[in-house]
Amino acid sequence: MIDEVREFLGLFEGEPQNSPQRLHALAKALDRLASAYHSTNPVSDFGHYSVDTNSNYEVARTVVIKYFPDFGFYPTISPLSDIPSLPTVADAIDDLVDIRAEMLEAHRLWEGGFTSEAEAHFRAGYEFHWGVHHLHQLRRYVSAKLFDY
Repeated sequence: MIDEVREFLGLFEGEPQNSPQRLHALAKALDRLASAYHSTNPVSDFGHYSVDTNSNYEVARTVVIKYFPDFGFYPTISPLSDIPSLPTVADAIDDLVDIRAEMLEAHRLWEGGFTSEAEAHFRAGYEFHWGVHHLHQLRRYVSAKLFDY
């Protein structure tokens, strides 16, 4: 799990380059985060799970925009919605801000020696936040940008 977290966080380091390679790297990192979830241990108590995605939100948003400046809004609809339902609007920048905040917290816990807590945080985040509301819709958006559809 930690390797996948580090790979994702690495997308927001160094000199930004707006290129197809960066989109491919993001697609791969998102896929690997989703896959890493399946390697984590089930957690029975998510009482300790919390992340403050609004802490320094504007700073975090600025970081994400620096690396993905052409990201924006996209339509989405719940697969469980009745048809015909109107789509809602998602924000790819906000999705990345939230996922990044979750990964930063998991990384902080891991580096602090709290490996089981890091794994539990990662798993809980997937089940209650970034895996449910952001990851898979964002991944489809990235594919649309990559393959121009």
